[in-house]
Amino acid sequence: MNQDFYLHYFISGVILGIIIFQTAIIAPTTFKKLSNDYIKIFLRSIFPKFFLIIILFILLFLIIAIIFSSPSFFIILINFMSLALGLLCYSLIPITNKSKDQKNEKLFKLLHKISVVSTLIILLINFLIIFLV
Repeated sequence: MNQDFYLHYFISGVILGIIIFQTAIIAPTTFKKLSNDYIKIFLRSIFPKFFLIIILFILLFLIIAIIFSSPSFFIILINFMSLALGLLCYSLIPITNKSKDQKNEKLFKLLHKISVVSTLIILLINFLIIFLV
């Protein structure tokens, strides 16, 4: 097995851990322990960092893999898909916040659903890599 595969397992594991930690620990605790005013402040602070960290790890893998090894087209494709979805989610944050502030619930729900589904796809991509490589 090539070193780039080991690196991909590690980075995929980190991405999985970040998403699972946010979903299983951060989100439920936030909604149970904070008032609505603080929830808004906290979530608007945490989600840009959440997606930037995911994007950073994907970029880190791509740079290292391209410079130091020759990853398969499949590995590059999966990482670019994850990167595109991470960038999409990050770019939706200001629009999602604005729709919530303007009480445009229909738009907010749509944007939130896109973000959640995209994050789930990133999660699945990084989980399935264990079985597909």
